Amino acid sequence: MKNFREIIDAFGIGNFAKLLGVEKSHVRVMKVRNVIPPQYWRKLLEAPRPATLATLSLADLDDLYSSSAPRRQNATEREAAE
Repeated sequence: MKNFREIIDAFGIGNFAKLLGVEKSHVRVMKVRNVIPPQYWRKLLEAPRPATLATLSLADLDDLYSSSAPRRQNATEREAAE
């Protein structure tokens, strides 16, 4: 697993939305931004997962999130400038 998009794709947008209790449009935004906010990690880790995500751990999620921090910061700065 290289990114959050792969996690979302493994579940499918509709199933992931149901799992997290959010609208599909919100999951689409997560996918485009390539991020799953930490407040959803517990639901993700406690849910039955596709076989491709069987070994997904909190450390994996934290690593992905940490590596995406500079990109999130740049996006926030661009949005503020508009």
